[in-house]
Amino acid sequence: VSQSRTLSNRSLKSTSNSYYFVAGNPLQPLVIALILKCYFRFSRLQVSLHGDLKDWFNLSFKNLMKRLLFRISLPRIDLLRFVSNAQMYVADSLFNLGKNEKVVCPIPIQAWRGFDRKPREEKTLGFVGRAHKERGVTEWIEIAKALPDFDYSVIGEGPLLDDFRKSLSSARILGKLSHVETLEA
Repeated sequence: VSQSRTLSNRSLKSTSNSYYFVAGNPLQPLVIALILKCYFRFSRLQVSLHGDLKDWFNLSFKNLMKRLLFRISLPRIDLLRFVSNAQMYVADSLFNLGKNEKVVCPIPIQAWRGFDRKPREEKTLGFVGRAHKERGVTEWIEIAKALPDFDYSVIGEGPLLDDFRKSLSSARILGKLSHVETLEA
């Protein structure tokens, strides 16, 4: 190991900067975030869990590694983000999350900067994602029904797409779109 590399590692470890790392499902993103958290010791780590966590118990080496890494990492995770209450309850029953801070946030929201499109006059409520139980489709439909003055747009595909059609007959069901098509919808 070169002297310059050793010095840079020491300076990273001694930094007082704090960062907020967000990692997706365990394995590579979680490992990278845990390594970064070791270097930036005042940082916090949020792990966003997606998919059916029961699948992690299917017999395969990859699933065994996911479970093991996740269990070992729990004390170092500051916040667990789930896409639905149902997913959070399943995770708690499988991994006994106990005191870990948890939040349910079905839709990560990011403000667009430099997007020069004029806002629409009508109020539109949109669902973008996989139409699946874990994504909060039922909850989204309940919210949409409570907002009758809105137009509804659904972008995505999945097994519960028909639930949108049946429950919200006026919804624009756009199906699966590319990123650019989504911005233009």
